[in-house]
Amino acid sequence: MYQLHGIQAPRGMSYVTIEEHAAAFRRWAGVELDERLPAPQIFDDLDDYNEVRIDGLRRDVVSGVKDLSPDTQGQVFYNVEFDRIELELDLDIFEALMDEDAPHARFCFAHELGHLVLHSTLAYTLANASEHERAALMRTSKNHQPYEDTEWQANAFGGALLMPFLVVHELQAHYPTDVALKAAMMEHFGVTPKAVDIRLKVIRERLEKFSMLLPCC
Repeated sequence: MYQLHGIQAPRGMSYVTIEEHAAAFRRWAGVELDERLPAPQIFDDLDDYNEVRIDGLRRDVVSGVKDLSPDTQGQVFYNVEFDRIELELDLDIFEALMDEDAPHARFCFAHELGHLVLHSTLAYTLANASEHERAALMRTSKNHQPYEDTEWQANAFGGALLMPFLVVHELQAHYPTDVALKAAMMEHFGVTPKAVDIRLKVIRERLEKFSMLLPCC
């Protein structure tokens, strides 16, 4: 049973829907599905991301770095003063991403990109809500389904962005054993063993639904 870690998102999303959002982000970045995601470059270029629309209006996006609290590796929020969405990485995560392109830092960044793509409207709502309204939202967010959870959705987006289903599907055809497949995925995608295990479990448990993404011809 998935333990809820976030709040209730504006709408529930399936893994397949999130996969499509991740593919759209790759298209914006000009990164093919079979390419290793150039996370450091995307962080630098994020100010050019022009796909966030709130109340029908495009909002600017900026990336930044901050020495966050020990239990916070990144955050996405709406800056009321500058009318923009901001994605911040913790200093340690940022340095690991930019200096080493470290697998853990890559997933942290991909996770925050999930919040940016999927939850910018929610960030706007929270930033403009009164303290009473925010507290009420937190209270009503205790009982919701995993697919409605903001952290679940961001994790699913991170996995899909770094390890697209279509590429995993091709790799599975070339590597007959799980040991070989997992090693190939870690090398190709630049991810941790845990991320690979979770991604394979997600895909294998929902293969019929993911198969809808396969080319028809």
